[in-house]
Amino acid sequence: AGGSVTLATHVAVTDVADDGPEKTLQSGAPVVRQRVVARFEVIDTGIGISAGDQAKLFQGFSQTHASVAREYGGTGLGLSISRMIAERLGGAVGCRSRLGEGSTFWAELPFDLVAAATPEKSTTTPGPAADASTPHRDASSFPPCAPEDRLHVLVVDDTETNVTMLTRCLDRLGHTFAVASDGLQAIDAVRQSLVVAAETAEPTTSMAAAAARVFSAFDVVFMDRQMPRMGGIEAAHFIRSKLEIPPDVLPIIGLTADYREDQLGEYLDVGMNACLGKPCRLHHIAAALAPIVPNAKKSRRPQQDCDVSTTTTASSASSASSASSA
Repeated sequence: AGGSVTLATHVAVTDVADDGPEKTLQSGAPVVRQRVVARFEVIDTGIGISAGDQAKLFQGFSQTHASVAREYGGTGLGLSISRMIAERLGGAVGCRSRLGEGSTFWAELPFDLVAAATPEKSTTTPGPAADASTPHRDASSFPPCAPEDRLHVLVVDDTETNVTMLTRCLDRLGHTFAVASDGLQAIDAVRQSLVVAAETAEPTTSMAAAAARVFSAFDVVFMDRQMPRMGGIEAAHFIRSKLEIPPDVLPIIGLTADYREDQLGEYLDVGMNACLGKPCRLHHIAAALAPIVPNAKKSRRPQQDCDVSTTTTASSASSASSASSA
C-alpha cells in the first residue's frame, strides 16, 4: 500500500489594542489589531528522515543524499529559501520525522489584521499601475545584433523557468537557439551538429577533424551544472575529451545558482570557458557572448551548410523545452 500526504492548517487569533497617540485613527478611536498566527503542516506516512539528515534539510544547496539531485533534479534550495522567507515575515519553519513513521513539515506565519472604523477617504490620486510587460530597464542598452553577428546557441537546462528567461534574453539580443534538458541531450545535439557538418565536407572528414575545422551548427553552449541523468560538468568533460572539441571552437559557459569565484577552476578544468550565476540578466548574457562573436564570424561555414532544424524563437521556448524533455 502506498503512503499518504495530508495538509493541515491551524489558526490562532488574539486581540492587541494599540491606543497610543501614534496608534489612533484620525477620529481618535484606538486601533484594535488582531494577531493571527497561521500554521500549515504537510504530513506524510512515508519512509521518514533520520535525525542526522534532518540537520541538513534547511541548509542551502544541501539534499539528504547526492542521488536525489541526479534522479529528481533540484538544487537543494527550496527549504532554505522557505525558512529565510518565513523568518523575515516573523515566522518559522521546521520538521518532525522518524524513520519508518513519516514526516511533518510545518510553517508558522504571523499576520496583523486591523479591525476599526472605516478610515476617511484618501485624497491621494494613485499613480498608474506598473506595466508587467515593460522590459528590464537596461534592455535599451542592448539592441538586437546585426545579422552577421548572430549566434546559434545551445541552451542546456532542465528547469523551464530558467530556459524561458535565458532564451528571452537571447531572442532580445537577436540570437537563435536550441534547447536540451540534460547533459546527455546536449551531447547528442552537439554530436548531431558535427555529423551534419561532416556530411557536407570532404568524405574523409572525421568528427574530430570536423570540430577542428569548426563545422558545428552551434557557436556557443550555455550549460547548467546540476541536471537529471547527466550534469553540466560531466557533459562538458565528454564534449572536450570524447568529441575532441576544443574551447576555442565551441565555447561552453557554465550556469549555476551556487556560483562562487573559488569554484571557477573546477569549471575551467573540465573545459568550460566561463561560468555565470543564476538568474542570468540581459547584461550578463550580452557580456558573455560579446567575445565569442568575432571568432564565430571568422570561422563560420555558410549558413546553408549548418543544421538549423533546431532553431527556435523565444515565443516557442516553452514548447521546445517540453519537446526536448519528452
